[in-house]
Amino acid sequence: MRIYDGTNDKKTPLTNHTVTVVSASRIICTETDQMTLRKNGREDWSLFYCEKGRMYFSDGVLKPGQIWIYPPKVPQKYTIYRQDSTVYRYLHFTGSDVQNLLLSLGIEFFTPISTRGDTVAMVLEDIQNSMMDDSVLSALRAEYHTLHLISFLARHSASYRSNMMKRVTDNMNHSFSAPYEAKIYADMFQVSVSRFNHLFKQYVGVAPYAYFVRLRVENACALLEETDLKIQDIAERCGYEDAFYFTQVFKKNVGLTPSAYRRANRF
Repeated sequence: MRIYDGTNDKKTPLTNHTVTVVSASRIICTETDQMTLRKNGREDWSLFYCEKGRMYFSDGVLKPGQIWIYPPKVPQKYTIYRQDSTVYRYLHFTGSDVQNLLLSLGIEFFTPISTRGDTVAMVLEDIQNSMMDDSVLSALRAEYHTLHLISFLARHSASYRSNMMKRVTDNMNHSFSAPYEAKIYADMFQVSVSRFNHLFKQYVGVAPYAYFVRLRVENACALLEETDLKIQDIAERCGYEDAFYFTQVFKKNVGLTPSAYRRANRF
C-alpha cells in the first residue's frame, strides 16, 4: 500500500477573499491500494467528491455522488482500495471566514453529504480548469465556481430544506383557494416535481397535495362554524367551483357532509 503523509501539500497564505482555491484535481485509483494520513491535517479546507467506487474515512464510507469535508488542522485519514476502481475529485481551499460561512448554510463536516446529478463533478471540473495559471483572473474564476459549489451544497443541507419547506407550507396556507400547482413548489427547491413530492412527505409527513387539501378542508370547517355563508360560497372560497365535488372531498376527509358538520358544530 502506498501511504501519503501530506509532506508535499501545496500551501497558500491567508486571504481576504471569501474563498481562494489552493488546488483541485481528479484522481483515478486502479493500480494499488492507497492511504492518506495527515496527522496534523492541512492548513486549509479539504473537500472530496466520490465519482466511482469507495473512499474509506475513519468515520464513514464515501459512495458515488457523496462529498466529505475536512476543516483545517484536523487529522485526516482515508483509504482507497484498487478493487473498488475508485475515481474521486478533491478541492483544497481557504478563505476569510469559511467555517462560519459553511455553518451558517448548514453544510456539515465529517459526514457524507449526498448530492444528485452531475452538478458537483461539473463544478469541480470548472474549478480545476480555472486553475491553469496563477493569474488574478484565474483565481477569480475559481472563487466564483467554488462559491457556486458551496451554494449547491447549501441547497442540499437539512437546515436549508427545513427553511424552504416552511416557505412552501406558508405559501400553501396563504394560497389554498388557488389551484394547486406542484411545479411552483418544486421550482422553489429547484428540483423535479417527483423529487419535491418525496422531500415534502419526508419533512411534513404527508404528500403535498394531501396537505393542500387538508388546508382547504380546515378552512372550510372554520367558515361552516363561524359564518352563515352558503355551501357554494364556502366551496368557492376554498378553491372549489363545484359545490358537489367540494361536498365529496369534505365528507371524505371529515366523515360528514358540510351541512351535517355545520349542524353538529353550531351553538
